[in-house]
Amino acid sequence: MNINSLSSMATSLQQVGKEHLTLQDGSLTPKTSSLGGRILNWIRSRKPEGKSPNLAVASRLLNTMQSTDGITDAQKSYAEKLLHKALESGRPISGREAAKTIREFVSIKTSEDSYAKESRMINAQGLTKHMLSGTPSKFDACVNSQAERFGLSKDQLTGEEVSKMKQQFETHLLQKAAMSDHSLSEKEGSELGDEVCRMAILGKTQAAITSQAKLVTSHNSMDDPLPNLLFQEATKRGLDVPVRLDLMEGLSKSIEDKLFNACLLKEPCQQPTFEKASEIALKVVNKHLDCMQTIQESDLGSEQKMFAMLAVSSSKTSFTKGMTEGMCSAIPQATDFILQMQDSSLSDNPEQVKNACENYFHAMKQSTDVNDEELREGIAGGPEASAVRTAIGLTALATCSGIQLGEGEKDIERSENMYNALTNPGAPLAGFMYDTQQAQGNGAGPENVRMQHYLASVLSPLAEEGKVVETLLPLPLCLGNLSYAQIKQRGAEEHQLPPSQLQTLKQNVEARFLPSVDNEKTYSPANSPVTLSPETTKKYEAFGEQFMKDFLRTGVTIDGEHIGACGTNDSKAIEEEVNKLISKFPSIEEAAKICSPLHQGCMADVMTSAFKMPELTQTAVSRIHIKDRVEAHHISIKSHGGGEYTASMDYAKHGEKIDDPETRLGENVLLSYQISTKEDQQHASFALADLDIRYSKASF
Repeated sequence: MNINSLSSMATSLQQVGKEHLTLQDGSLTPKTSSLGGRILNWIRSRKPEGKSPNLAVASRLLNTMQSTDGITDAQKSYAEKLLHKALESGRPISGREAAKTIREFVSIKTSEDSYAKESRMINAQGLTKHMLSGTPSKFDACVNSQAERFGLSKDQLTGEEVSKMKQQFETHLLQKAAMSDHSLSEKEGSELGDEVCRMAILGKTQAAITSQAKLVTSHNSMDDPLPNLLFQEATKRGLDVPVRLDLMEGLSKSIEDKLFNACLLKEPCQQPTFEKASEIALKVVNKHLDCMQTIQESDLGSEQKMFAMLAVSSSKTSFTKGMTEGMCSAIPQATDFILQMQDSSLSDNPEQVKNACENYFHAMKQSTDVNDEELREGIAGGPEASAVRTAIGLTALATCSGIQLGEGEKDIERSENMYNALTNPGAPLAGFMYDTQQAQGNGAGPENVRMQHYLASVLSPLAEEGKVVETLLPLPLCLGNLSYAQIKQRGAEEHQLPPSQLQTLKQNVEARFLPSVDNEKTYSPANSPVTLSPETTKKYEAFGEQFMKDFLRTGVTIDGEHIGACGTNDSKAIEEEVNKLISKFPSIEEAAKICSPLHQGCMADVMTSAFKMPELTQTAVSRIHIKDRVEAHHISIKSHGGGEYTASMDYAKHGEKIDDPETRLGENVLLSYQISTKEDQQHASFALADLDIRYSKASF
């Protein structure tokens, strides 16, 4: 307890006045509230059994005073004498008496503390004068000692710098004396002098290192020292490497860091020189070129080599030859993995997906580990291993997508489409991860967590800024991570609705939500997000707005061929995909009749029907209010000839339960229509062919 709190306690007890005190639940409270009560309490206190409460009150007061911050042994004894005096009369202790006792103690302690502090400050002033006086002074010895430690002579320190150190010493010494509980000794003064000088000369040395480093790492133009050195050394080796200003930062930082280490991590330290900075710059650049040469001599294709060089050059971690060899060894498997995992049709072949994933995970492990007990050269731990895996992912992604590393703005739409293709419900990768989790019986098992970190190498560059590994493909996985087709493929019978509830749901959908000519939203003409040719615009506008939005975003599968999913920015790609779509039907009119009513709104109608069923309301609502929602919607159409078609819509969703971050909730919907169209009909006729809905969850 500090002295101010003790004074406040005295004020509170003063307000109790004449009333006697008692100890209740560790606190001092009034025991009486009237003259009669005080007389009765006084009489009781005369008896042996009546003295215990008074002793308890006194003990509580004594403990409180003796626990005051900075109390000395003498002050503790004084507190005991005050309480002994209060007990001598034999009367119960009143609030007024307790307050008086505390105030006497506070007064004595404050006076003594003030005197002690004043004595310490006088001593500190004397110590300061003692340290700074004389030629040379004791403080001069501190300056010389620390200057020598950093490879300087005192002559290399300006008078202004020494004067500033003296001022800092005096300020710090007085501050330390004010906070200390004793008078500072000469030894403590010398130690403080050493520390003040050490920090000042360290700052001077660090500034000098930064200054010398800039002389060899400047890279504002191609004629500056660093890009010029890199180009010259690469030319000597006959290497064609990327020499770009936007890739110089990693080299620059590595040179400055190594100059810091060379100057400061030796005893005694060394002052930086231009010669030393140039020597280190040459070593760093040639070490970097060793990595470039390792890539050039690898078995990678020419495009992969270029992207690998860019990945290493853009890394914030300095690569070694061993790290580069590990990176090169895994790039082919990582590239194959990305290409295969984007192929949605691969979901029909779980064994092929499993082989692709296992090959990728094995290659990623081998990229950093020589064996189970030994890491590759240059990999000391997590940061270096992470840098290797990141470079593998960047190279493989660039090879698959043609995205140029380090150039221009991130292609947000293309990155988002690729990320969704790899992670969305129904993706081949989601199926493999779900199967692995089921085999382990625990979403947080070590195998799943390890794979999650390997996947981060290819997912992190595509994801939104700030996404951590655990949110790229969140564990645990539930049925909501799978498409309905994947669920049926695995024969998963869990989470089915009772037949009576499913039948009621089907009847509601048939009665209220079959596509209708009255659904104006379904048939409103589509507006292209980009400028198209007049001919293509006319074709585009023949389809419904909602269908075309889904068509550009996720595509549609017609008779086994997936078309669309070309994004909204590339007019040429949109034109090609629209023409493909129309070519799948006898005429553009029939294509519009069949496709326009098919869009995500149909799924919303099904979920609304479930929401309105009392027995499903609570479950349906819990799937609406989830965190980090991930959803996927897929449309497939099959032609049977003669204007007859079957259309299926597969919807999957999952997310984190609001009140339980270790539980993920899922929802899957399958909706199928039988569709008939005739030339003399303005619209196609729809009949419900199949409907199912699953609500699932998974917990650690």
